[in-house]
Amino acid sequence: MAKVVKALEQFTSVSAEFKTLWQQRYEVKGIENHLKDFIHPQIGTVQMQQANWFSTPRDGARLLVYLPVDDAGERALAGLSEY
Repeated sequence: MAKVVKALEQFTSVSAEFKTLWQQRYEVKGIENHLKDFIHPQIGTVQMQQANWFSTPRDGARLLVYLPVDDAGERALAGLSEY
Protein backbone atom coordinates (compact mmCIF):
# COMPACT_ATOMS: atom_id res chain seq x y z
CA MET A 1 0.00 0.00 0.00
CA ALA A 2 2.88 2.38 0.72
CA LYS A 3 4.05 2.06 -2.89
CA VAL A 4 0.61 3.08 -4.13
CA VAL A 5 0.50 6.11 -1.83
CA LYS A 6 3.98 7.16 -2.93
CA ALA A 7 3.06 6.80 -6.60
CA LEU A 8 -0.11 8.84 -6.13
CA GLU A 9 1.85 11.58 -4.39
CA GLN A 10 4.27 11.64 -7.31
CA PHE A 11 1.55 11.69 -9.96
CA THR A 12 -0.45 14.44 -8.26
CA SER A 13 2.65 16.57 -7.72
CA VAL A 14 3.67 16.58 -11.40
CA SER A 15 0.27 16.69 -13.10
CA ALA A 16 -2.46 19.15 -12.19
CA GLU A 17 -4.79 17.35 -14.60
CA PHE A 18 -4.20 13.99 -12.90
CA LYS A 19 -4.72 15.58 -9.47
CA THR A 20 -8.04 17.13 -10.54
CA LEU A 21 -9.30 13.90 -12.12
CA TRP A 22 -8.16 11.81 -9.16
CA GLN A 23 -9.96 14.05 -6.69
CA GLN A 24 -13.15 13.99 -8.76
CA ARG A 25 -13.30 10.23 -9.38
CA TYR A 26 -11.57 8.40 -6.55
CA GLU A 27 -13.03 4.98 -7.36
CA VAL A 28 -10.21 2.53 -6.82
CA LYS A 29 -11.48 -0.98 -6.14
CA GLY A 30 -9.97 -4.40 -5.83
CA ILE A 31 -9.80 -6.82 -8.73
CA GLU A 32 -12.91 -8.73 -7.73
CA ASN A 33 -15.85 -8.75 -10.13
CA HIS A 34 -17.69 -5.42 -10.22
CA LEU A 35 -20.21 -3.51 -12.27
CA LYS A 36 -18.57 -0.62 -14.10
CA ASP A 37 -19.95 2.22 -16.15
CA PHE A 38 -18.09 3.01 -19.38
CA ILE A 39 -18.77 6.34 -21.04
CA HIS A 40 -18.29 6.31 -24.81
CA PRO A 41 -18.53 9.51 -26.90
CA GLN A 42 -20.84 7.97 -29.52
CA ILE A 43 -22.98 5.43 -27.64
CA GLY A 44 -23.12 7.00 -24.18
CA THR A 45 -22.90 5.12 -20.91
CA VAL A 46 -22.85 1.32 -20.95
CA GLN A 47 -22.87 -0.68 -17.73
CA MET A 48 -20.61 -3.71 -17.86
CA GLN A 49 -19.96 -6.66 -15.56
CA GLN A 50 -16.26 -7.25 -14.93
CA ALA A 51 -15.29 -10.92 -14.89
CA ASN A 52 -11.84 -12.21 -13.94
CA TRP A 53 -10.29 -15.56 -14.74
CA PHE A 54 -7.00 -16.45 -13.05
CA SER A 55 -4.66 -19.05 -14.52
CA THR A 56 -3.07 -19.65 -11.10
CA PRO A 57 -3.90 -18.47 -7.59
CA ARG A 58 -3.86 -14.65 -7.79
CA ASP A 59 -0.18 -14.27 -8.64
CA GLY A 60 -0.31 -15.56 -12.20
CA ALA A 61 -1.85 -14.33 -15.41
CA ARG A 62 -5.34 -12.89 -15.37
CA LEU A 63 -7.90 -12.57 -18.14
CA LEU A 64 -10.23 -9.62 -17.62
CA VAL A 65 -13.49 -9.55 -19.57
CA TYR A 66 -16.27 -6.96 -19.59
CA LEU A 67 -19.78 -8.04 -20.53
CA PRO A 68 -22.84 -5.82 -20.95
CA VAL A 69 -25.38 -6.32 -18.18
CA ASP A 70 -28.50 -5.80 -20.31
CA ASP A 71 -29.91 -5.87 -23.84
CA ALA A 72 -29.48 -2.11 -24.25
CA GLY A 73 -25.76 -2.47 -23.55
CA GLU A 74 -25.46 -5.31 -26.05
CA ARG A 75 -27.19 -3.25 -28.74
CA ALA A 76 -25.03 -0.22 -27.98
CA LEU A 77 -21.82 -2.24 -28.25
CA ALA A 78 -23.01 -3.92 -31.44
CA GLY A 79 -23.57 -0.43 -32.86
CA LEU A 80 -19.90 0.45 -32.37
CA SER A 81 -19.10 -1.25 -35.67
CA GLU A 82 -20.91 1.65 -37.40
CA TYR A 83 -18.29 4.17 -36.21
